[in-house]
Amino acid sequence: MENEMKCPKYGQREKTKSRFHRGKQRYKYKSCGCDCTGGQRGYLDCIKSQAISL
Repeated sequence: MENEMKCPKYGQREKTKSRFHRGKQRYKYKSCGCDCTGGQRGYLDCIKSQAISL
């Protein structure tokens, strides 16, 4: 999964592990210099649609 992550701002994929912040691994993208946590924010779309249908 780690290779599938990309920079949320610029879409870059080449990264290195940067540091831990509040218990989560942060990554620094080599070409754009963005520093962010890998992973999705919020709920998956299928869970959102289930919640709306209730």
